[in-house]
Amino acid sequence: MVKKKYISYATIHNPYTSWNLVSIVDEEVILNKSQKMVTKAFILCSVVILLFLIMAGYVFRMKEKTKHELEQLAYTDSLTKINNVNRFYIKASEILKRNKDIAYSIICIDVNNFKYINETYGYKIGDQLLIQIAQKLSDTFKDDEICARINNDHFVVLIKSVFENPEVKYQSLERAFLNEINQGIIKYPISFSVGVYRVEDKNEAVISMVDKALLTLKNIKKRKNIYFAYYSNDLLQKFIKNNQIENMMQPALDNQEFKVFLQPKIDLHTLSIIGAEALVRWVSPSKGFMQPDDFIPLFEKNGFIVKLDFYVLEECCKKIREWIDKGIDPIPISVNQSRINLDDPFYVEKLNDILQKYELPVNLIEIELTEGMFSSSNTKLVKIMERMRKIGFSISMDDFGSGYSSLNLLKEIPVDILKIDKVFLDETANSRKSRIIISQVVSMARKLGMKVVCEGVENEEQAAFLRKIHCDFAQGYLYAKPMTIADFEEYRDRNLKEVGF
Repeated sequence: MVKKKYISYATIHNPYTSWNLVSIVDEEVILNKSQKMVTKAFILCSVVILLFLIMAGYVFRMKEKTKHELEQLAYTDSLTKINNVNRFYIKASEILKRNKDIAYSIICIDVNNFKYINETYGYKIGDQLLIQIAQKLSDTFKDDEICARINNDHFVVLIKSVFENPEVKYQSLERAFLNEINQGIIKYPISFSVGVYRVEDKNEAVISMVDKALLTLKNIKKRKNIYFAYYSNDLLQKFIKNNQIENMMQPALDNQEFKVFLQPKIDLHTLSIIGAEALVRWVSPSKGFMQPDDFIPLFEKNGFIVKLDFYVLEECCKKIREWIDKGIDPIPISVNQSRINLDDPFYVEKLNDILQKYELPVNLIEIELTEGMFSSSNTKLVKIMERMRKIGFSISMDDFGSGYSSLNLLKEIPVDILKIDKVFLDETANSRKSRIIISQVVSMARKLGMKVVCEGVENEEQAAFLRKIHCDFAQGYLYAKPMTIADFEEYRDRNLKEVGF
């Protein structure tokens, strides 16, 4: 067999000679060399590809890990490790679309008095309690139900309500849960408030459903040891109305839309005016004349009552100062004060500053505190009242008899005037027991050095009864309704003429 050979030549350029260099190589040698080069190139490429695949796999795994970590951050509650509200919105929507024939409800849950638990047992114990609640909810609501932590001590659940209503199902869970948790990390009776929205349109945004359940939760009413309420359109309308009022309240105060009305207090024996109670009305350009029940409860909740209380106080001080400057004998005015004011450590000083501003004798302003402000623990309140009395303020307990105050309050609370509630007086018309009780209350108050005012006196029979039991003063429609300051001044002038002062 003839072997192939490869011949190559190259001319050697030289000034003296003309040579050609000829090379003859066997084909086998060339092939061996080429094969080695190809093999090396293949190995190198394989190594490069393998390294690339390894790097690609690492990058992919890191990307998936990062994605998972981001999802955990985005969709998992950092404390309890259950779903957060963002995941709830997504998963609940999927569940509702997947189960079109199953009835569902959204339940929002709030731990009652959780602030007290944190302050008493510490935040670490509070966190442990939330984790325990979250785990119990997570273990319970599975299989086309879902739970999540919204924030703080609020949780939300999408719950089936096919064979039994949500209240029965939830209460069963609550009893079992509370039996377990109340024997656990704290010795404080745990209870929940629950707001429920029955899902009507499964195409409605879940965030809107949760908002309605939360709205219900905020407006819930107490019923024994369980707090449970269902969403209604009336509740939504109330919420809208309250929002409108809250948007209007500060401009209304700035524009003096709140008007002070005065209701005379009458000496039952001389029928002369001995004072007046300041009452506030709201005359709104858009809503018209508004009674206190339309806005005072809301202001009590949102704290605006503090501003309104001081506004009324200052308006009364202005008017008394005006009477004094005109040479008119001033009539003492009592002003209602919310308990929220008493949380201000400088409250008493602020009261006194206003009187000093108008250079008024302190006895011309009486501070009215409602019976509901007093409880079984009144140490802080008593200290504040004692500071007020030391300055010279008279203090009255308003609405006595409207709640469930103990008569012990009369000896424990430093009040100067006891105001008996209208409801208490109304019962005397048909109840001998009520007449005996009110008579003894008046007698006891007088023996304790208190003056007694009875509110809601509407007829002469009531007035005669109050005179008989030696009640000091009366306030009610028999004598006068609440009226504008201008009308009050006219009424005062007529009264002075009629009684001969």
